[in-house]
Amino acid sequence: MNNHGTDKPGRVKKISLSDFFPAGTEYFYAFPAGEDSEFFNRVPPWKEEIVAARTLICAGEGVKVAVFANTLRSTAWNLINLLHSDLKSRVLVLPECINSKVKGKKRNRLMVAALREFATEKKLVMAQPFLNKEIQNYFQIDPSLSVWFNDKKNMPEYIPAKYLPRRYDCFPNGAEFFRTEEEITLPCVVKVSSSSSGDGVLICHSETDLEKAKKKFRHLKNDIIIEEYIKCLFNIGVQFGIPYQKSSPIEIIGHNQQLVGQNGEYLGAVITKNNTVPHLEKVYDILLKTILPDVRRRGWYGVGGYDVLIDKDGRICFIDSNLRMTAASVYLFMVKNREIKRPVITFTGSYYGTVADFKKKIVPLCGGRATEDKLRIIALTENDGSFHFNAAMFYDSPEEIPRQIRSLLKIGIKSKVLKRLLKNKLTNV
Repeated sequence: MNNHGTDKPGRVKKISLSDFFPAGTEYFYAFPAGEDSEFFNRVPPWKEEIVAARTLICAGEGVKVAVFANTLRSTAWNLINLLHSDLKSRVLVLPECINSKVKGKKRNRLMVAALREFATEKKLVMAQPFLNKEIQNYFQIDPSLSVWFNDKKNMPEYIPAKYLPRRYDCFPNGAEFFRTEEEITLPCVVKVSSSSSGDGVLICHSETDLEKAKKKFRHLKNDIIIEEYIKCLFNIGVQFGIPYQKSSPIEIIGHNQQLVGQNGEYLGAVITKNNTVPHLEKVYDILLKTILPDVRRRGWYGVGGYDVLIDKDGRICFIDSNLRMTAASVYLFMVKNREIKRPVITFTGSYYGTVADFKKKIVPLCGGRATEDKLRIIALTENDGSFHFNAAMFYDSPEEIPRQIRSLLKIGIKSKVLKRLLKNKLTNV
Protein backbone atom coordinates (compact mmCIF):
# COMPACT_ATOMS: atom_id res chain seq x y z
CA MET A 1 0.00 0.00 0.00
CA ASN A 2 1.37 3.40 -0.98
CA ASN A 3 2.43 5.63 1.95
CA HIS A 4 2.71 8.73 -0.21
CA GLY A 5 6.32 9.40 0.74
CA THR A 6 7.77 11.86 3.22
CA ASP A 7 8.92 15.44 2.91
CA LYS A 8 11.41 15.11 5.79
CA PRO A 9 12.87 12.07 7.57
CA GLY A 10 10.26 10.73 9.99
CA ARG A 11 7.60 13.12 8.75
CA VAL A 12 4.74 11.97 6.53
CA LYS A 13 4.02 14.19 3.56
CA LYS A 14 0.52 15.64 3.82
CA ILE A 15 -1.93 14.59 1.14
CA SER A 16 -5.00 16.32 -0.19
CA LEU A 17 -7.38 16.32 -3.15
CA SER A 18 -4.65 18.13 -5.07
CA ASP A 19 -2.64 14.88 -5.15
CA PHE A 20 -5.35 13.17 -7.20
CA PHE A 21 -6.71 15.94 -9.46
CA PRO A 22 -4.92 18.21 -11.94
CA ALA A 23 -4.06 21.76 -10.88
CA GLY A 24 -6.96 24.14 -11.38
CA THR A 25 -9.65 21.57 -10.59
CA GLU A 26 -12.92 23.09 -9.35
CA TYR A 27 -14.49 20.66 -6.88
CA PHE A 28 -18.17 20.90 -5.96
CA TYR A 29 -19.22 18.43 -3.26
CA ALA A 30 -22.94 18.54 -4.08
CA PHE A 31 -25.79 16.45 -5.41
CA PRO A 32 -28.78 17.40 -7.57
CA ALA A 33 -32.00 17.68 -5.56
CA GLY A 34 -34.75 15.08 -5.86
CA GLU A 35 -34.09 12.44 -8.52
CA ASP A 36 -32.20 14.52 -11.06
CA SER A 37 -29.12 12.93 -12.71
CA GLU A 38 -30.48 9.46 -11.90
CA PHE A 39 -29.79 9.97 -8.18
CA PHE A 40 -32.06 10.05 -5.12
CA ASN A 41 -31.22 12.96 -2.83
CA ARG A 42 -33.48 14.20 -0.05
CA VAL A 43 -30.80 15.99 2.00
CA PRO A 44 -32.20 19.36 3.13
CA PRO A 45 -30.51 22.46 1.66
CA TRP A 46 -29.04 23.60 4.99
CA LYS A 47 -27.21 20.29 5.30
CA GLU A 48 -26.06 20.48 1.68
CA GLU A 49 -24.35 23.77 2.53
CA ILE A 50 -22.29 21.97 5.18
CA VAL A 51 -21.52 19.07 2.85
CA ALA A 52 -20.07 21.38 0.18
CA ALA A 53 -17.95 23.22 2.77
CA ARG A 54 -16.23 20.04 3.98
CA THR A 55 -13.93 20.04 0.97
CA LEU A 56 -12.20 23.27 2.06
CA ILE A 57 -10.23 21.41 4.72
CA CYS A 58 -8.67 18.83 2.39
CA ALA A 59 -8.50 20.62 -0.98
CA GLY A 60 -4.80 21.39 -1.02
CA GLU A 61 -3.14 24.10 -3.07
CA GLY A 62 -4.22 22.98 -6.54
CA VAL A 63 -7.98 22.57 -6.06
CA LYS A 64 -10.58 25.30 -5.81
CA VAL A 65 -13.76 24.57 -3.85
CA ALA A 66 -17.27 25.63 -4.79
CA VAL A 67 -19.37 26.57 -1.74
CA PHE A 68 -22.75 28.14 -1.09
CA ALA A 69 -22.88 31.84 -0.27
CA ASN A 70 -24.03 31.17 3.29
CA THR A 71 -20.70 29.50 4.05
CA LEU A 72 -18.88 32.81 3.61
CA ARG A 73 -21.16 34.93 5.74
CA SER A 74 -18.99 36.72 8.26
CA THR A 75 -20.33 34.95 11.35
CA ALA A 76 -19.65 31.37 10.24
CA TRP A 77 -16.60 32.19 8.13
CA ASN A 78 -14.81 34.06 10.91
CA LEU A 79 -15.51 31.23 13.33
CA ILE A 80 -14.24 28.46 11.06
CA ASN A 81 -11.10 30.50 10.46
CA LEU A 82 -10.49 30.53 14.20
CA LEU A 83 -10.19 26.76 13.93
CA HIS A 84 -8.35 26.46 10.59
CA SER A 85 -6.00 28.55 8.48
CA ASP A 86 -7.54 31.03 6.04
CA LEU A 87 -9.15 29.15 3.15
CA LYS A 88 -10.72 31.96 1.17
CA SER A 89 -8.08 32.03 -1.56
CA ARG A 90 -9.35 28.75 -3.00
CA VAL A 91 -13.10 29.36 -2.79
CA LEU A 92 -15.65 29.71 -5.59
CA VAL A 93 -18.94 31.09 -4.32
CA LEU A 94 -22.40 30.29 -5.65
CA PRO A 95 -24.85 33.22 -5.86
CA GLU A 96 -26.89 34.10 -2.77
CA CYS A 97 -30.14 33.21 -4.56
CA ILE A 98 -29.24 29.54 -3.96
CA ASN A 99 -30.03 29.40 -0.27
CA SER A 100 -31.65 27.03 2.22
CA LYS A 101 -35.15 28.17 1.20
CA VAL A 102 -34.74 27.08 -2.43
CA LYS A 103 -35.52 23.40 -3.07
CA GLY A 104 -36.27 20.84 -5.75
CA LYS A 105 -36.25 21.56 -9.46
CA LYS A 106 -35.85 25.30 -8.95
CA ARG A 107 -32.70 24.67 -6.94
CA ASN A 108 -31.31 22.45 -9.69
CA ARG A 109 -32.03 25.06 -12.38
CA LEU A 110 -30.28 27.77 -10.39
CA MET A 111 -27.28 25.55 -9.70
CA VAL A 112 -26.86 24.65 -13.37
CA ALA A 113 -27.08 28.33 -14.31
CA ALA A 114 -24.50 29.22 -11.64
CA LEU A 115 -22.08 26.53 -12.82
CA ARG A 116 -22.30 27.89 -16.35
CA GLU A 117 -21.31 31.31 -15.02
CA PHE A 118 -18.34 30.55 -12.77
CA ALA A 119 -17.05 27.07 -13.69
CA THR A 120 -14.24 26.60 -16.21
CA GLU A 121 -14.56 24.17 -19.09
CA LYS A 122 -12.92 20.79 -18.41
CA LYS A 123 -12.11 21.78 -14.81
CA LEU A 124 -15.26 20.92 -12.85
CA VAL A 125 -15.68 17.85 -10.64
CA MET A 126 -19.00 17.26 -8.87
CA ALA A 127 -19.95 14.54 -6.37
CA GLN A 128 -22.96 13.59 -8.50
CA PRO A 129 -22.68 15.59 -11.70
CA PHE A 130 -25.63 17.08 -13.53
CA LEU A 131 -26.40 15.38 -16.83
CA ASN A 132 -27.76 18.58 -18.40
CA LYS A 133 -26.35 18.94 -21.90
CA GLU A 134 -25.64 22.65 -21.51
CA ILE A 135 -22.88 22.05 -18.91
CA GLN A 136 -21.39 18.74 -20.14
CA ASN A 137 -18.22 20.47 -21.38
CA TYR A 138 -17.49 21.89 -17.92
CA PHE A 139 -16.73 18.49 -16.37
CA GLN A 140 -13.21 17.07 -16.58
CA ILE A 141 -14.47 13.48 -16.13
CA ASP A 142 -17.35 12.27 -18.32
CA PRO A 143 -20.38 12.89 -16.06
CA SER A 144 -22.18 9.80 -17.38
CA LEU A 145 -19.21 7.70 -16.20
CA SER A 146 -19.41 9.10 -12.67
CA VAL A 147 -23.17 8.56 -12.63
CA TRP A 148 -22.67 4.98 -13.84
CA PHE A 149 -20.14 4.16 -11.11
CA ASN A 150 -22.32 5.70 -8.38
CA ASP A 151 -25.21 3.44 -9.36
CA LYS A 152 -25.23 0.27 -7.26
CA LYS A 153 -26.94 -1.77 -9.96
CA ASN A 154 -23.76 -1.57 -12.06
CA MET A 155 -21.41 -3.00 -9.43
CA PRO A 156 -21.63 -6.58 -10.83
CA GLU A 157 -20.16 -5.25 -14.09
CA TYR A 158 -16.73 -4.76 -12.54
CA ILE A 159 -16.76 -6.43 -9.08
CA PRO A 160 -16.54 -10.25 -8.90
CA ALA A 161 -19.81 -11.86 -7.74
CA LYS A 162 -18.13 -13.52 -4.76
CA TYR A 163 -17.54 -10.08 -3.26
CA LEU A 164 -21.15 -8.89 -3.69
CA PRO A 165 -24.37 -9.62 -1.78
CA ARG A 166 -26.83 -11.91 -3.55
CA ARG A 167 -29.29 -9.89 -5.60
CA TYR A 168 -32.87 -11.17 -5.39
CA ASP A 169 -34.53 -8.76 -7.79
CA CYS A 170 -34.33 -5.39 -9.52
CA PHE A 171 -37.29 -3.20 -10.45
CA PRO A 172 -37.07 -0.35 -13.00
CA ASN A 173 -38.88 2.07 -10.66
CA GLY A 174 -40.78 2.36 -7.41
CA ALA A 175 -44.16 1.81 -9.04
CA GLU A 176 -43.14 -1.61 -10.38
CA PHE A 177 -41.77 -2.54 -6.96
CA PHE A 178 -45.00 -1.39 -5.31
CA ARG A 179 -47.17 -3.45 -7.67
CA THR A 180 -45.18 -6.67 -7.55
CA GLU A 181 -46.80 -9.74 -6.05
CA GLU A 182 -43.65 -11.82 -6.26
CA GLU A 183 -42.54 -13.51 -3.09
CA ILE A 184 -39.45 -11.73 -1.77
CA THR A 185 -36.97 -13.51 0.48
CA LEU A 186 -36.83 -12.09 4.01
CA PRO A 187 -34.91 -10.59 5.62
CA CYS A 188 -33.69 -8.43 2.74
CA VAL A 189 -32.34 -4.98 1.97
CA VAL A 190 -34.32 -2.67 -0.32
CA LYS A 191 -32.15 -0.07 -2.05
CA VAL A 192 -32.72 2.81 -4.40
CA SER A 193 -29.93 1.97 -6.81
CA SER A 194 -28.33 5.42 -6.70
CA SER A 195 -28.47 7.41 -3.46
CA SER A 196 -26.30 8.50 -0.53
CA SER A 197 -26.15 8.46 3.28
CA GLY A 198 -28.63 5.61 3.52
CA ASP A 199 -31.46 7.81 2.21
CA GLY A 200 -32.56 5.10 -0.20
CA VAL A 201 -31.89 2.04 1.96
CA LEU A 202 -34.36 0.08 4.10
CA ILE A 203 -33.69 -3.18 5.93
CA CYS A 204 -36.80 -5.39 5.89
CA HIS A 205 -37.19 -8.20 8.44
CA SER A 206 -40.91 -8.79 7.95
CA GLU A 207 -43.75 -8.47 5.45
CA THR A 208 -44.82 -5.33 7.30
CA ASP A 209 -41.38 -3.81 6.73
CA LEU A 210 -41.57 -4.76 3.07
CA GLU A 211 -44.96 -3.08 2.64
CA LYS A 212 -43.58 0.07 4.26
CA ALA A 213 -40.68 0.05 1.81
CA LYS A 214 -43.07 -0.35 -1.14
CA LYS A 215 -45.14 2.61 0.00
CA LYS A 216 -42.10 4.76 0.74
CA PHE A 217 -40.49 4.22 -2.65
CA ARG A 218 -43.59 3.81 -4.83
CA HIS A 219 -43.25 7.23 -6.50
CA LEU A 220 -39.53 7.02 -7.27
CA LYS A 221 -38.38 6.82 -10.89
CA ASN A 222 -35.01 5.19 -10.09
CA ASP A 223 -34.29 1.46 -10.05
CA ILE A 224 -35.08 -0.45 -6.87
CA ILE A 225 -32.75 -3.32 -5.92
CA ILE A 226 -33.58 -6.17 -3.52
CA GLU A 227 -30.53 -7.82 -1.94
CA GLU A 228 -29.78 -10.33 0.76
CA TYR A 229 -29.49 -9.10 4.32
CA ILE A 230 -26.02 -9.78 5.70
CA LYS A 231 -25.59 -10.02 9.44
CA CYS A 232 -22.17 -8.46 9.70
CA LEU A 233 -19.62 -8.02 12.43
CA PHE A 234 -18.06 -5.00 10.72
CA ASN A 235 -19.54 -2.30 8.50
CA ILE A 236 -16.69 -0.25 7.12
CA GLY A 237 -16.12 2.53 4.63
CA VAL A 238 -12.83 2.46 2.73
CA GLN A 239 -11.51 5.61 1.04
CA PHE A 240 -9.10 5.44 -1.88
CA GLY A 241 -7.37 7.80 -4.28
CA ILE A 242 -6.75 7.23 -7.99
CA PRO A 243 -4.32 9.92 -9.24
CA TYR A 244 -5.09 11.55 -12.57
CA GLN A 245 -1.49 10.80 -13.63
CA LYS A 246 -1.70 7.19 -14.83
CA SER A 247 1.90 6.59 -13.82
CA SER A 248 1.13 7.31 -10.14
CA PRO A 249 -0.01 4.37 -8.01
CA ILE A 250 -3.53 3.99 -6.63
CA GLU A 251 -3.57 4.26 -2.85
CA ILE A 252 -5.77 3.58 0.15
CA ILE A 253 -6.40 6.72 2.22
CA GLY A 254 -7.98 4.93 5.18
CA HIS A 255 -11.05 3.26 6.62
CA ASN A 256 -13.78 3.96 9.15
CA GLN A 257 -16.29 1.81 10.98
CA GLN A 258 -19.74 3.06 10.06
CA LEU A 259 -22.53 3.82 12.50
CA VAL A 260 -25.89 3.02 10.93
CA GLY A 261 -29.47 2.99 12.20
CA GLN A 262 -31.81 0.01 12.28
CA ASN A 263 -33.04 0.82 8.78
CA GLY A 264 -29.57 1.19 7.35
CA GLU A 265 -29.33 4.99 7.48
CA TYR A 266 -25.85 6.47 7.91
CA LEU A 267 -25.34 8.17 11.29
CA GLY A 268 -21.62 8.75 11.58
CA ALA A 269 -18.25 7.03 11.68
CA VAL A 270 -15.76 5.70 14.18
CA ILE A 271 -12.15 6.30 13.16
CA THR A 272 -9.15 4.98 15.05
CA LYS A 273 -5.43 4.82 14.32
CA ASN A 274 -5.22 1.11 14.99
CA ASN A 275 -6.74 -1.57 12.79
CA THR A 276 -9.18 -3.67 14.80
CA VAL A 277 -11.01 -4.97 11.73
CA PRO A 278 -10.12 -8.53 10.74
CA HIS A 279 -9.57 -9.18 7.03
CA LEU A 280 -9.06 -5.45 6.36
CA GLU A 281 -5.83 -6.09 4.47
CA LYS A 282 -7.73 -8.52 2.24
CA VAL A 283 -10.30 -5.80 1.52
CA TYR A 284 -7.46 -3.45 0.57
CA ASP A 285 -5.91 -6.15 -1.61
CA ILE A 286 -9.20 -6.72 -3.49
CA LEU A 287 -9.50 -3.00 -4.12
CA LEU A 288 -5.91 -2.40 -5.20
CA LYS A 289 -5.54 -5.47 -7.40
CA THR A 290 -9.03 -6.15 -8.75
CA ILE A 291 -11.57 -3.34 -8.47
CA LEU A 292 -9.71 -0.05 -8.68
CA PRO A 293 -7.48 -0.90 -11.66
CA ASP A 294 -10.69 -1.59 -13.61
CA VAL A 295 -12.16 1.73 -12.42
CA ARG A 296 -9.02 3.50 -13.67
CA ARG A 297 -9.09 1.68 -17.03
CA ARG A 298 -12.64 2.91 -17.58
CA GLY A 299 -11.43 6.51 -17.27
CA TRP A 300 -12.31 7.56 -13.70
CA TYR A 301 -9.89 9.13 -11.21
CA GLY A 302 -10.06 11.06 -7.94
CA VAL A 303 -11.08 10.28 -4.37
CA GLY A 304 -13.85 7.80 -3.64
CA GLY A 305 -14.98 5.02 -1.37
CA TYR A 306 -16.76 1.70 -0.99
CA ASP A 307 -18.93 0.47 1.86
CA VAL A 308 -17.97 -3.06 2.85
CA LEU A 309 -19.50 -5.66 5.18
CA ILE A 310 -17.51 -8.44 6.86
CA ASP A 311 -19.38 -11.28 8.57
CA LYS A 312 -18.31 -13.73 11.31
CA ASP A 313 -16.97 -16.18 8.74
CA GLY A 314 -14.78 -13.58 7.07
CA ARG A 315 -17.01 -13.13 4.04
CA ILE A 316 -16.38 -9.77 2.38
CA CYS A 317 -19.20 -7.94 0.58
CA PHE A 318 -18.97 -4.62 -1.22
CA ILE A 319 -22.45 -3.13 -0.79
CA ASP A 320 -22.18 0.46 -2.04
CA SER A 321 -20.05 2.47 -4.44
CA ASN A 322 -19.29 6.12 -3.68
CA LEU A 323 -16.96 7.41 -6.35
CA ARG A 324 -16.79 10.80 -4.71
CA MET A 325 -15.85 12.17 -1.31
CA THR A 326 -17.93 10.81 1.56
CA ALA A 327 -18.83 12.07 5.02
CA ALA A 328 -15.68 10.45 6.43
CA SER A 329 -13.21 11.58 3.75
CA VAL A 330 -11.93 14.73 5.43
CA TYR A 331 -11.31 12.96 8.73
CA LEU A 332 -9.42 10.14 7.00
CA PHE A 333 -7.22 12.72 5.26
CA MET A 334 -6.55 14.29 8.67
CA VAL A 335 -5.71 10.93 10.24
CA LYS A 336 -3.31 10.10 7.40
CA ASN A 337 -1.76 13.56 7.76
CA ARG A 338 -1.42 13.03 11.53
CA GLU A 339 -3.68 15.98 12.28
CA ILE A 340 -5.96 13.60 14.20
CA LYS A 341 -4.07 11.21 16.46
CA ARG A 342 -6.81 9.90 18.75
CA PRO A 343 -10.01 7.91 18.11
CA VAL A 344 -12.99 9.99 16.98
CA ILE A 345 -16.71 9.64 16.34
CA THR A 346 -18.01 11.87 13.55
CA PHE A 347 -21.42 13.54 13.64
CA THR A 348 -23.57 16.41 12.39
CA GLY A 349 -24.60 18.89 15.08
CA SER A 350 -26.10 22.30 15.67
CA TYR A 351 -25.87 25.04 18.27
CA TYR A 352 -28.31 27.90 18.83
CA GLY A 353 -26.78 31.08 20.24
CA THR A 354 -24.76 34.19 19.54
CA VAL A 355 -21.27 34.33 18.11
CA ALA A 356 -20.02 35.21 21.59
CA ASP A 357 -21.74 32.10 22.97
CA PHE A 358 -20.15 29.93 20.29
CA LYS A 359 -16.71 31.37 20.98
CA LYS A 360 -17.12 30.86 24.71
CA LYS A 361 -18.61 27.35 24.75
CA ILE A 362 -17.60 25.62 21.53
CA VAL A 363 -14.31 27.08 20.27
CA PRO A 364 -12.32 26.17 23.44
CA LEU A 365 -13.23 22.53 22.91
CA CYS A 366 -11.44 22.58 19.55
CA GLY A 367 -8.07 23.96 20.64
CA GLY A 368 -5.32 23.62 23.19
CA ARG A 369 -3.04 20.63 23.49
CA ALA A 370 -4.09 17.60 21.48
CA THR A 371 -4.77 15.55 24.61
CA GLU A 372 -7.34 18.14 25.72
CA ASP A 373 -9.25 18.46 22.46
CA LYS A 374 -12.86 17.32 22.55
CA LEU A 375 -13.99 18.40 19.08
CA ARG A 376 -12.67 18.92 15.59
CA ILE A 377 -15.09 20.97 13.47
CA ILE A 378 -14.50 20.70 9.71
CA ALA A 379 -17.47 22.63 8.27
CA LEU A 380 -19.72 25.35 9.70
CA THR A 381 -22.69 27.38 8.48
CA GLU A 382 -25.13 29.75 10.19
CA ASN A 383 -28.86 30.27 9.64
CA ASP A 384 -31.03 32.57 11.77
CA GLY A 385 -28.89 32.27 14.89
CA SER A 386 -28.39 28.52 14.61
CA PHE A 387 -24.96 27.16 13.75
CA HIS A 388 -24.78 23.84 11.88
CA PHE A 389 -21.57 21.87 11.67
CA ASN A 390 -19.80 18.61 10.89
CA ALA A 391 -17.50 17.55 13.70
CA ALA A 392 -15.53 14.71 15.23
CA MET A 393 -15.70 13.95 18.95
CA PHE A 394 -12.43 12.73 20.47
CA TYR A 395 -12.26 9.91 22.97
CA ASP A 396 -9.53 7.70 24.43
CA SER A 397 -11.50 4.66 25.57
CA PRO A 398 -15.00 3.34 24.82
CA GLU A 399 -15.96 3.71 28.46
CA GLU A 400 -15.66 7.50 28.32
CA ILE A 401 -17.90 7.95 25.24
CA PRO A 402 -21.17 8.44 27.20
CA ARG A 403 -19.54 11.05 29.43
CA GLN A 404 -18.12 12.90 26.44
CA ILE A 405 -21.51 12.93 24.73
CA ARG A 406 -23.29 14.19 27.85
CA SER A 407 -20.78 17.02 28.23
CA LEU A 408 -21.42 18.16 24.64
CA LEU A 409 -25.19 17.96 24.98
CA LYS A 410 -25.03 19.84 28.29
CA ILE A 411 -23.43 22.93 26.74
CA GLY A 412 -26.18 23.15 24.11
CA ILE A 413 -24.94 21.07 21.17
CA LYS A 414 -27.85 19.30 19.50
CA SER A 415 -27.24 16.11 17.57
CA LYS A 416 -29.58 13.24 16.76
CA VAL A 417 -26.56 11.03 16.25
CA LEU A 418 -25.07 11.71 19.68
CA LYS A 419 -28.44 11.27 21.38
CA ARG A 420 -28.98 7.96 19.63
CA LEU A 421 -25.51 6.77 20.55
CA LEU A 422 -26.17 7.67 24.18
CA LYS A 423 -29.62 6.05 24.22
CA ASN A 424 -28.40 2.82 22.66
CA LYS A 425 -25.27 2.78 24.78
CA LEU A 426 -23.10 2.01 21.79
CA THR A 427 -19.79 1.98 23.64
CA ASN A 428 -18.33 -1.10 21.95
CA VAL A 429 -16.58 1.00 19.30
